[in-house]
Amino acid sequence: MRKKLVLLFVAVLLILPTLILPISALKLTYSPTDAYKSSIFYERLVNLKLTGDQRRDILNVAISQLGYHEGNSRSEFHGMNYLGSQNYVEYNYANKNTLDAGGSYYWCASFVTFCARQAGISTSTVINSVSCDNFVVNFKSQGRYKTRASGYTPVAGDFIFFLDSGANRTYASHIGIVVGVSGGKVYTIEGNTSRDMVNYRSYDLGNSRIVGYAVPAYTGTTGNYGDFELKNGYVEIGIYKVTSDTLNLRSSPTTSSSIVHTVKKSTELYISEASGDWGKTVYNGKTVWISLHYVTPKDVADYTITYRVGNDKVDSQTARAGSTAKILPLDEIPIGYEFLGWSRKQSSSSAELSPSDSLTVTGNVTLYAVLKAKPITVSFYDWDGTLIGKTVYKYGDTVLEPSAPERASDEKFDYVFVGWDKSFISTARADRSYTAVYRAVEKTLPPSSSNNNTSQENDGDIPNDTTVESPSPENGSPELPNEAPITESQSKPMPAKSSIAAFLVLIIATATLFIVKRKF
Repeated sequence: MRKKLVLLFVAVLLILPTLILPISALKLTYSPTDAYKSSIFYERLVNLKLTGDQRRDILNVAISQLGYHEGNSRSEFHGMNYLGSQNYVEYNYANKNTLDAGGSYYWCASFVTFCARQAGISTSTVINSVSCDNFVVNFKSQGRYKTRASGYTPVAGDFIFFLDSGANRTYASHIGIVVGVSGGKVYTIEGNTSRDMVNYRSYDLGNSRIVGYAVPAYTGTTGNYGDFELKNGYVEIGIYKVTSDTLNLRSSPTTSSSIVHTVKKSTELYISEASGDWGKTVYNGKTVWISLHYVTPKDVADYTITYRVGNDKVDSQTARAGSTAKILPLDEIPIGYEFLGWSRKQSSSSAELSPSDSLTVTGNVTLYAVLKAKPITVSFYDWDGTLIGKTVYKYGDTVLEPSAPERASDEKFDYVFVGWDKSFISTARADRSYTAVYRAVEKTLPPSSSNNNTSQENDGDIPNDTTVESPSPENGSPELPNEAPITESQSKPMPAKSSIAAFLVLIIATATLFIVKRKF
């Protein structure tokens, strides 16, 4: 079997040294941002133990950051925006005293500085810098810089410098940390790679881009850096394509482990780490291992995630192959519906993914909004709160208006239904309730039993028919009277003219009689 270009080194990088070294907990040298503290990279970092061998320690810090991706703003210092492209990284923030603004700046040198500080390496050994040129100048001044032309063979923990044609730099335009050398190649771990992330890389030792190496004056070194323990392996993170007709996906990195699944030639798999010559991936939701002898790295590609409501496209995003995309929300939810999430099936009633969920991108994908109609309740009530009818509709349904209700008469009034307390809407758009409104009509008094009755009780003018309506509000909508209106439409009875005349005659007669008696 031919040996793959992807060689397998690191993560315990070196053979256990014969020299017993002190172990101590790693202590951060700055106050990390909340975004970074929420990430897996922070968790890996703070769980490291420093060995006291500074070559091993700086590499272990660097390896803990594998997969960290630059973002587009300070809120993305967590390193998980795999579409980020604006150089916002925690490493620049940690070097904010060196880099005035912090945040957005080419960050390969800043990454090396970050690793040195967290590994407990003094600034007299590795300076604080965000400039590759400054690093070269400093190491030259220490007598610790080796050119590629000198034939020096780097070892684990050395720094490697590159100068790209056209780069506006004097000595170097890129920097990485050497993992080791094997088969005429140098293997590195670098920040700000061509994939905008912390990743492994490899180069021929004679590559013209390489201009030289720095050999920091590390302490606690054991000298056992020519050998590597291939326990956790060396592999570039990314998409790999199956080259054999079939490939077994196994439960663990050994041929004696169980076969979980078998895939065909050209199947693309995302490799996140390695153990020996085995690569770790996830297939159908299960973590499996594949032999790296039967895959080859796939060129970086961009895929599109398309979001639809029914057949209508409402959004899209581009994601790099093998990256983890953050699922978008539905910005405009159709009126009358509840948004449940997204599904790969157009007619699905249940959601597979919710906004902010993560999706590993291995190809173009279309996601459909899963919507649930909201129930709309329309109710009708009588004047006294009695429910006339209640119906549940879907948005846009036609609302049925009940027959006009009736209100029983009381001692003084009859009641006529005049409508509802608000305008009736015949299309269901939102929950709505209506209350019946009536007009009060005063009852007509019965006529007198005799037109000649001159008794005091029935004397006077009495109207034959009196109608009273409840006042209408200014907006023209009828109001519901709580009680029958009180009126004084009847006039008080007045004495008849004949009775007054008789009374006057009686007074005059009495006065006359009194006068006559006085004379006699």
